[in-house]
Amino acid sequence: HLTRFFRSRNIGELKGFDVRAYQQQRLQQESPKGPVKPATVNRETALLSSAINYVRSELDWDIPNPVSGRALVEPEGRDRHLSLAQLSALIRTARSKHSYLADFIELAVQTGCRKQELLGLEWERVDLTRELFYLQGRHTKSGKRRSIPINQTARAVLLRRLVFRAEYCPGSSWVFAHPNGDRIKDLKRSFTTACNSAGIRDFRIHDLRHTCASLAVSEGVPLTA
Repeated sequence: HLTRFFRSRNIGELKGFDVRAYQQQRLQQESPKGPVKPATVNRETALLSSAINYVRSELDWDIPNPVSGRALVEPEGRDRHLSLAQLSALIRTARSKHSYLADFIELAVQTGCRKQELLGLEWERVDLTRELFYLQGRHTKSGKRRSIPINQTARAVLLRRLVFRAEYCPGSSWVFAHPNGDRIKDLKRSFTTACNSAGIRDFRIHDLRHTCASLAVSEGVPLTA
């Protein structure tokens, strides 16, 4: 999209007007998921800004960066979370269908981790003695490594997964594994089924992170902790 719009323009002569024109054009276009959103346009113009900053710093080009300070305002993100009663109902329903699904929901709510951070978790990165598990940069959306504390509920979940592993797939390296030891790669369908059975509508796997934050705040834990 950037190339098509700016192909015939001299990068050293770009003005704020050109950036705004690009933004307005993109906002009027459609993507496979619907109208192009401000967040998408901001990611694209951030790429252009990075390119300009690169040639300014690395090649000593004396050119302005008209992208700077012209990001579009993005609407506030989705904030959907469950009450304790709803969460309990979802976990009970999930456990009646798939034990791994209930364990995943509990661990997600107790740790605030993303779906792929948990589904990609290996036992070698779990330290029950120190009550932590570790995420390397390649495992996180931000690219930064971090350690995740394990409370008593999360510990109980991990112990159940260890029992499952010992019984069905002792050689598997994955915390969330099928009986044959292969990693569980996705659980969207089973999660949606459990939500429907529990009478919970418009709730996604990522909303478990919002539920974690909401429950933490209700217990007096600041979001920045």
